[in-house]
Amino acid sequence: MRCFVACFVQPQSASRLRTACPDIAGVRWLPTENYHVTLRFLGTVADEQVDGLLDVVSGLEGPAPICQVTGLQGYPRATSARALVAELRPEPTLTNWNTWLRAQTPSNDDTAREFAPHITVARTRNGVSLPAHEGVAGIPVALSKPGLYRSVTKPEGATYQRLESRSAR
Repeated sequence: MRCFVACFVQPQSASRLRTACPDIAGVRWLPTENYHVTLRFLGTVADEQVDGLLDVVSGLEGPAPICQVTGLQGYPRATSARALVAELRPEPTLTNWNTWLRAQTPSNDDTAREFAPHITVARTRNGVSLPAHEGVAGIPVALSKPGLYRSVTKPEGATYQRLESRSAR
């Protein structure tokens, strides 16, 4: 199963963020309940690895942070965006969690990319040109405590399932 460690956006913050985003033709806005900050993408994980990963995630200490949106960005670039993301000011708690997770967990995606906290808010099939927009900058975003999640990809979009210990399943 494809897994990742993330902090999901609290519902009120997710709604506020979505409301502040501009209307852009040709994009598919993600459901606000899917808004999250990925701390660590793990890739394919075997069932027998889940409990160990849950132990690692339980070691992430500190309160769930409140982050501030710095802007809306198109990826891979603003002129041909395939995803729209709300970039977040790097919060020390998130950065520390990411660093710790990198040291504690294997990944199928160990690239040299620097951790850049963001929330994917929309996707597009053909790429769009993202208009300049300052309306999201400064929005505070309250996050949940980190959890281990399974990603289930469907034609209509992904769904995420929080994983629990085997004894709770």
